[in-house]
Amino acid sequence: MPHEEYPVPYGKQSYYSHMKPADVVLWERFIEKFPEAYDYVFYDYHVGSGPDFDTTVNPETGGDDRDLYRYKIDVVGMKDEKVDLIEIKPRAGPSCCGQICFYRCLWGRDIVTYPEPRAVIITDILRPDMKYVCSDLEIKIVLV
Repeated sequence: MPHEEYPVPYGKQSYYSHMKPADVVLWERFIEKFPEAYDYVFYDYHVGSGPDFDTTVNPETGGDDRDLYRYKIDVVGMKDEKVDLIEIKPRAGPSCCGQICFYRCLWGRDIVTYPEPRAVIITDILRPDMKYVCSDLEIKIVLV
């Protein structure tokens, strides 16, 4: 299991951490369309180093805000020891390609106990040339 966040069973939830309403619509469409896609998922999964400055907010308890500055993967889906890093993006365009590739690279550096993850974009509309570029970058696209 990945290290910091906690898994939840795959399926509709009453709340998805940091998802905007349009993202929730796409994610729930995906769940309805692919009810067996994952065993469990992690939402808002943190990767990356965080800032170069001290993020301690309470020295007495050790409390710190480091995670506020780290990158957040929308969803990490786990099924049979396979990992999908998922970016949910209405009207997917070039920026989400860079985002999911960036997360995949950080995952490879930070989460060494898991196999190479698959990068996935879940969207409703693809902007021009997305199929070509995503294929070249080995990013799976799921239209819902």
